[in-house]
Amino acid sequence: RRALVATAGERATRLGITGWPEGEALRATRVCLNAWLKDRGHTANQEDIAALEQVRSFFTANQYSRFADWHDERNRPGNMVGWRRVEKGSTAQGTEAITTFYVMPSGWKEICRGFDPRKVARLCADRGYLLPSADGKLQTTIRPPEMNPRRLYVFNSEVPG
Repeated sequence: RRALVATAGERATRLGITGWPEGEALRATRVCLNAWLKDRGHTANQEDIAALEQVRSFFTANQYSRFADWHDERNRPGNMVGWRRVEKGSTAQGTEAITTFYVMPSGWKEICRGFDPRKVARLCADRGYLLPSADGKLQTTIRPPEMNPRRLYVFNSEVPG
């Protein structure tokens, strides 16, 4: 749109309609674009940013209340969206807890409410939050506690932020 405005302004200038010096419409459009970018803070797709923020906020707010404990079958929230599995892992800093989240497809739709769940899953995979299966699919076949194998979305501990 800004390019169209700049082009129209420059054309009007060449036709003697504006009274501006040549290049003024381009300069003014550039000033507007820079002000918009400064106010916005980024050039990324705003919908993608909002979707990722919604996902991260959900995990942060609900990691202990909406995810069943993988190791404790008595901890099954009535409105669970998946499981939270905490294991000891080795890092550069030593041994620490590594958390993995397993999300059911129905829970994923809830987490992504208002956005396309497949697109958001791809965004999460691109950011390194979602761990694709060995064959590159966004869901992985896992056998959750007390259940038959099923396809789940697998997230690492980076997603809550």
